[in-house]
Amino acid sequence: LSAEEEAAVAPLQEAIGRYVDESIARFVLGEWDVSDEQFAVFDQRLQELGLKEFLSFWQTIYERTEGIIEDGL
Repeated sequence: LSAEEEAAVAPLQEAIGRYVDESIARFVLGEWDVSDEQFAVFDQRLQELGLKEFLSFWQTIYERTEGIIEDGL
């Protein structure tokens, strides 16, 4: 990654990674029920944190690496 790309993805990585780690702990410790309703809340928060943008970023990097696209982000 270029420094610019790294700077663009770092805040998303940090926020999403932290939320996922904390959420796993809450599920494991029983603070959150393992239910469709709780998973919907979990998923909604991921969306709010920019999951689609994060995945799109890495898809573009993959496609560039594989030669599927030539331009950067």
